[in-house]
Amino acid sequence: MFAMNPMWDSQRIMLHRRKTLRLPKVAGAVGSPDDDDREQRRRDEGREQLREMQARYFQMPKEELDAGLKLLAADRHPELAATVSRLNVASNHRDSINAMLDDSRFDRDLAIAFGRSLTLTPADAGFAKEQYLQSLTRSGGYSSAIRSVRRIEEIDPALIGLERDWFIAIRNRRTPWFSDANMSLLLGAGALIAGMIVRFAMYAFESGR
Repeated sequence: MFAMNPMWDSQRIMLHRRKTLRLPKVAGAVGSPDDDDREQRRRDEGREQLREMQARYFQMPKEELDAGLKLLAADRHPELAATVSRLNVASNHRDSINAMLDDSRFDRDLAIAFGRSLTLTPADAGFAKEQYLQSLTRSGGYSSAIRSVRRIEEIDPALIGLERDWFIAIRNRRTPWFSDANMSLLLGAGALIAGMIVRFAMYAFESGR
């Protein structure tokens, strides 16, 4: 029971609690335990279908993808509505995103993070986007990312609209001085200067003998 997700497994949690505690059926409640089991099976099947589509989202034929998303309509699976909505919106842009992955002019890590953000749940998508921003801070790769965002704006502005706030955050940021890349440069410069000082001191010592 502790492995259940309250967002998706609320019905199962309530049913498990009712059976474990042998609670009487709530007055006015509709449905039997068998109805609850059927409802939970329907939810489980819907989540499994969604996971499969998320895993194969950029490889599935569009007709198959559209048919699968239609089966997960909000009236049948309201708990999946937010994620399904994101997949529907992004479905018309799959070719453009796949093209980004194959185009060396785009930052590949940005293209991967962008694609992931469109197929995950809103919460997981936010985590994936934040991970990418943190990786830029560590690596100092903002220049490549910013060029990629500007190229997307030129080639397919509609893609920017799918994650506008995230793209703007990337475009408006600059490499911090404490990034790994800048620290490597500083350490390298420091080592060079230290070597020059040592050599100068040795030269001065030899000259004074």
